[in-house]
Amino acid sequence: MAKRTERSAELGKPPLRRAAQRRATTSGVLDALGLSWADGAPADAELYRTVAETATDPIVTIDDAGVILFANRAAERTFGHAREALLGQPLTIVMPADVRDRQRQSIQRRIRMGKRRLPQEAFEMTGLHRDGRSIPLEVSFGHFTQGRRHLFAGIMRDLTGRRRTERRLAVQYAATRSLAESATLREATRRILQAIGETLGCLVGAIWTVDRARQELRCVEQWHARSASVRAFEAMSRRIALAKGEGLPGRVWADGEPVWIPDVVDDPNFPRIATARREGLHAGFAFPIRLGGEVLGVVEFFSREIEQPDHELLQMTEALGSQIGQFMERRRVEEAARELLAREQAARTAAEAAERRAAFLAEAERLLASSLDFETTLSTLAALAVPDLADWCSVDVLEVDGSIRRIAVAHVDPMKADLARKVRGYPSDPAGRHPRTRVLRTGRAELFPDITEDGLAAVAGSPEHFEVMRQLGYRSCMIVPLVARGRSFGALTFVTAESGRRYGQVDLSLAQELAARAALAVDNARLYREAQEALTQAERANRAKDEFLATVSHELRTPLSAVLLWTRLMARGSLDEGKKARALDLIERNAKLQAQLVEDLLDVSRIISGKLHLEVRPMDLAAVVEAALDAIRPAADAKAIRMDSSLAPGAEYVAGDPSRLQQVIWNLLSNAIKFTPKGGRVDVDLRRAESHVELTVRDTGEGISAEFLPHIFERFRQADSTSTRAHGGLGLGLGIVRHLVELHGGTVRAESPGRGGGSTFVVSLPLPAVRGPFARPEATAAPELSLDELPALDGVRVLVVDDQADARAALALILQQRQASVTAVGSVAEAVDVLAHELPDVLLSDIAMPGEDGFSLIRRVRGLPGGRNVPAAALTAFASRDDRMRVLLAGYQTYLVKPVEPAELVAVIANLAGRTGAR
Repeated sequence: MAKRTERSAELGKPPLRRAAQRRATTSGVLDALGLSWADGAPADAELYRTVAETATDPIVTIDDAGVILFANRAAERTFGHAREALLGQPLTIVMPADVRDRQRQSIQRRIRMGKRRLPQEAFEMTGLHRDGRSIPLEVSFGHFTQGRRHLFAGIMRDLTGRRRTERRLAVQYAATRSLAESATLREATRRILQAIGETLGCLVGAIWTVDRARQELRCVEQWHARSASVRAFEAMSRRIALAKGEGLPGRVWADGEPVWIPDVVDDPNFPRIATARREGLHAGFAFPIRLGGEVLGVVEFFSREIEQPDHELLQMTEALGSQIGQFMERRRVEEAARELLAREQAARTAAEAAERRAAFLAEAERLLASSLDFETTLSTLAALAVPDLADWCSVDVLEVDGSIRRIAVAHVDPMKADLARKVRGYPSDPAGRHPRTRVLRTGRAELFPDITEDGLAAVAGSPEHFEVMRQLGYRSCMIVPLVARGRSFGALTFVTAESGRRYGQVDLSLAQELAARAALAVDNARLYREAQEALTQAERANRAKDEFLATVSHELRTPLSAVLLWTRLMARGSLDEGKKARALDLIERNAKLQAQLVEDLLDVSRIISGKLHLEVRPMDLAAVVEAALDAIRPAADAKAIRMDSSLAPGAEYVAGDPSRLQQVIWNLLSNAIKFTPKGGRVDVDLRRAESHVELTVRDTGEGISAEFLPHIFERFRQADSTSTRAHGGLGLGLGIVRHLVELHGGTVRAESPGRGGGSTFVVSLPLPAVRGPFARPEATAAPELSLDELPALDGVRVLVVDDQADARAALALILQQRQASVTAVGSVAEAVDVLAHELPDVLLSDIAMPGEDGFSLIRRVRGLPGGRNVPAAALTAFASRDDRMRVLLAGYQTYLVKPVEPAELVAVIANLAGRTGAR
């Protein structure tokens, strides 16, 4: 065993060169190979040598250590070594380094077997040419002895040609099969590259096509062996474009013939040379893809080995290129036909779909126009969408407060419709994550071709909510806004479930068109409803106006009738002194009632025109309340109504207009007394509530019905406006109260359990941040001075201008009773004539007159010589702050508000004339 191991270890090591030990007889070689003469006669040595030397296959003799003892000329040609260089060398000298150890061990096993019985079958091994090329060999060994020596003779057949032939046939078969089995051009190019590359043992391959417009080659498909790492080379191939004659593909394109490069790293016309060198690419070949005489593209392959051209393979690839070109043209024609057919089918399908959409939209148009109620319209729309456009459809609208209300839901399965409604029972997402919220906010439609459970979980408010949505089986969804006049007011949600339909852009366009038509129909319905409501309100307002005018007529005629009646009685002289006094008292009281009615009407006019202003200052609200209570108490006592008040300390200080707040309290108390029956009760409470002061007026009167309570503060509205009503008035007082309170930054509310349950009015006013000096209220009934107590006007010349003859005569009479010299005229023109002759001591002029008014008169007076010094007073029925400012700025020193108190008139004229002090 040790001796065998020692001899085996010697295989591959060159022994000492001894000519006697290295030489074997040629006859022994031939005998070992089983060669003999046909007649069985032994051959001489020279003849044997001739046979060995003329053999076309390499013949070598080795000893049991694997040392070459003999080599014929064919061995020299095959391995590229001179015979002298081979003799005495181990057989491994003609083996590649990467397989040397494996093949040496295989030969050693055969040597050991040959001493007993050498197998006669041949085996394959790889040889090595002196230039580094690998040579496929088929080897058969024979055993013979020379003396005591065991020698082995072997014939080595070069399989290169046969392998190339097999390879060419395999390439042709693989390419043809790839073309036959490929349905598309892209599939064919991939399979061809893989089939040829794997069959030839290449590392990387690519197909380049000709861009006719740019006259350049572009890499369109690539393949590489699984073990290859050629990313940089492939990336560069994809990135560059090659002109005709440039690089390997460009040369093939230019020549129209296959090209073989043994080593591309030595080729100066190879733009990818640096990348090829880094990634170990050497041999490369390429062949054209042809159709007739035209080159359509180029196929190229590269390997790691340096290889000489295989001309037969190149010839075969030239035919293969034509075959690929024909396939490409055939597939191009087929694909063009398929595309044409597909376009025709798509056009037909699109036409049919357009016809269905048109019919669908026409039906939608008809249904949408069938109702003028927008909720009915949208419910009809939801039903129409199922099942043609969706498995279920819902309609949501945006309320004024920003909340979302679902008004319709339709489903092919009624049970699922109930489930869809159940979804709305869960609170909407406060963060606005739901797509519907985004659509309402942005006014842009959203399409969800595929709905996943993750998407449902993102918008679900709870696990239960998620489970309900999952049960609905959402598959695809579209949400489109309802937009009218640039504002989103709702959204349509279309969902597929059981049908499995997947929405696309065409469906979204149809949904948007439907939503646009629905929005228009809804907007028209809303406009119609608003027009109807406006008409109803106008009719109601017209009726209210008629009722109000009738009420005004009644309220004005009632005191006026009393005045006229008593005036006529006095004119006849049929009244004694006591009755005359009573008549004068009634005339005065009814005249004041008329004046109050007119004042209320003027207040309403100022409120409507926005000309009602406040003169706000710190004031004592408790004092105002007390003054109002004192003023109203006689009326309460007349009806035996008990009045109780509670004025809490600390609640008296507010910032406001004392006269207007007094008006508020007076109106509330007057209403309470008016509507409380005899023996009833009215309570007034003033207290502080945090940063506000609350005034409460509570009565045990008739109360307010639930139907009328919401309208209690509306102007011109009365619970009973019939001719048989029990209480008078214009229905303006509470409307004025609300406006005055709101001007003070406060609120007022009314409460009542209903008819017969009394009523409560609560006024809330803000407390000022800083406390200041109080302004006391004006007396509600200031004592009047008699004319005899006022200064005499003797010698004072007064020019009175008023277009109303009765008013002009009354003014003149009052002044003449105080000895004034009065000139009364009815127009500005008449006044100018008087002024042309003499300037008065005092001018008293009405403002509102036909033709030229009091403002025109004062301008003309001030333009006269000496006219700038004439004192002037204006008479006006408008007493707002703006009116007063306009009068004073026009040139009048003061003004009097109609109706004029006689004492006030005399006092003003006396003051302007410089007469002061009472007589």
